[in-house]
Amino acid sequence: MTAKPKKKLVALGLGHIPVPQLIQNTQHYVTSMTGNVNFPTPSPALSVITTAVNLLETDYEKSLTRVKGSVAIMRTDERALKILVKALAAYVEGVANADAAQTSEIIASAGMNEKKPSVKKPKTFTAIPGTIKGTVILDIKAVPRSAYMYEMTTDSSGATGWTTIYMGTKAKFTISSLASNTHYYFRYMVSTKGVQGNWSLVIQALTL
Repeated sequence: MTAKPKKKLVALGLGHIPVPQLIQNTQHYVTSMTGNVNFPTPSPALSVITTAVNLLETDYEKSLTRVKGSVAIMRTDERALKILVKALAAYVEGVANADAAQTSEIIASAGMNEKKPSVKKPKTFTAIPGTIKGTVILDIKAVPRSAYMYEMTTDSSGATGWTTIYMGTKAKFTISSLASNTHYYFRYMVSTKGVQGNWSLVIQALTL
């Protein structure tokens, strides 16, 4: 059985967006989708979105005067516009994901950004000298369905000399045959569902 392609989502970033930015972004979506062959029947209609964003823009200007009640009215219209924009994003997602070969391009044509898959980072990273001379036990908290890469250097600045010492699905790894009484520096990278994360902070261990 062929696995279904993972649904791609739109990233709106509405959480703490300033009202002027919300207005600007929404106007950009409307402009990008107007006459766009990818979106023959936008839902909500672009005219409805335009009316809502124009109302918010007017109320925002009034709120700057601090007239009593103007800020509360603006916040109500802000919430209403966000609901409409979320619905529009859902429409864009539906259209985009119906065409697996052009999903990303269709989302971009709406003036919207594609939500990138996140990579979960392990919460702990330790490098402990083993009881056997010249060994170091590297360990991080495992992340489901992930692979790990460990690297090592003797450069205390961490600028050069990195060598890959392990690549695989085990979160815990013991490196051996190291020089005794020597400082080694380690870092790791985790990949979740094929998406690579960034390199971790560097930690050190002094071998026995």
